[in-house]
Amino acid sequence: MPLRIFMLLMAGLSLVFRGPFMVGIPALAEAHLPQSPAAYGTIMSALGAGAIVGALIAGSRPPLANHWLGKMLLIDFLTTWVQRHAPAERLGRVMSVVMFVGQGLFPISSAAAGAIAGWDLLFMLMFGDGLAMLMALVGLSFRLVRRLGFT
Repeated sequence: MPLRIFMLLMAGLSLVFRGPFMVGIPALAEAHLPQSPAAYGTIMSALGAGAIVGALIAGSRPPLANHWLGKMLLIDFLTTWVQRHAPAERLGRVMSVVMFVGQGLFPISSAAAGAIAGWDLLFMLMFGDGLAMLMALVGLSFRLVRRLGFT
């Protein structure tokens, strides 16, 4: 049961975040920023620079004992958690679901985001963000998610 809850939450987050992000950033740069290709490049460069700075800061600090929020952000940790909690005889099947959730839902999310963005770009971005926040709050209502990393 914990794996099912975890997979449903990850599938929901994948659907409401990845497509709107990958469709929304280029569309936002094109629709609302002058010099759209340069603006898009600047936005993506800023995201990359922020990731590098964040990784350097996180790597220079002493590890936080049992800090579950930081652990949740690490894809490797989540994959390891799934592998450790899946029955050994079903590990291949479980990992195929993990890959489907991570990669297979992306085209569906992108298509839906593109359709909604064609109608109203800002609504798509706000709706996707709102659903992602709702999914995170729903996830935190499960003890499994709150205790992730402690078991």
